[in-house]
Amino acid sequence: MIALERITRGRHLPKVFAEAALDELRKAQKLIAKLAKKRKE
Repeated sequence: MIALERITRGRHLPKVFAEAALDELRKAQKLIAKLAKKRKE
């Protein structure tokens, strides 16, 4: 979804998908960190 939003802004495809993938990874890492904290409690 993020990639599609950026394409509509006129950015180059390979860069858009690379940046979107990095954003998704960051979100996933944050979620994993939250889950790990909950399990420790």
